[in-house]
Amino acid sequence: GCGAQRGYKEVVRGSEIDIFLQPKIKFEIVVSSEEWEKKVIDTIQKAAFTGDVGDGKIFSYEIRSVMKIRTKETGYDAVQSEFE
Repeated sequence: GCGAQRGYKEVVRGSEIDIFLQPKIKFEIVVSSEEWEKKVIDTIQKAAFTGDVGDGKIFSYEIRSVMKIRTKETGYDAVQSEFE
């Protein structure tokens, strides 16, 4: 995705142009406990913080259900690694 913060200047084919769309990335992380939720949020906040506009946002919400399509496993089993 992209956001519309201040932008920057870039030279393209010898001409300076203003770029107003900032590149963005999205992470989706699912954890199995509130303890891990707090650890993950704290880690992301510390790593992503610059103090500038555009540092990002963290959304936290409950997952009601999950199913692994290939095996049809549901719940906790669906999100665990096969190698554990």
